[in-house]
Amino acid sequence: MSKEVDTSDRTIAILVALLFLLIAGFAVAWWFLKPPVSPANNISFAKIGPLGLRAETFTMRTSMAVQTDLANAKDIEKSRSQIEKFLQIRLQNIDPNLLISKDANKFNILQTQLTKDVKENYPKIGVQQVWITDFVTSMD
Repeated sequence: MSKEVDTSDRTIAILVALLFLLIAGFAVAWWFLKPPVSPANNISFAKIGPLGLRAETFTMRTSMAVQTDLANAKDIEKSRSQIEKFLQIRLQNIDPNLLISKDANKFNILQTQLTKDVKENYPKIGVQQVWITDFVTSMD
């Protein structure tokens, strides 16, 4: 009878070990086969504009998008009108020669400057980048 008890205990131990290995195998498979979290899935954009600017020698109309992560998207939306007003004022103070320049790099310069300015003035809302989506100028 003691052999039967030993065999029964051994069988239960083997079944528990196999069950543990099966659960561990599923956990490892789930961990490695789950879809990767793409940075693109964590990006949010708030549309700004269109903004207009009229100067003595030209007229400009632009639209922009403020990029942030999903965690800060609500903060951007709450501050969107303030950011829009800030960008309107900021555009009025930018060198007009840059705005009407034919230099292809002007968008990079302008986007970099606007991003820096928005980040400095709204540090708590997680702005990652300001993108110019539309940009039209006409000479008066």
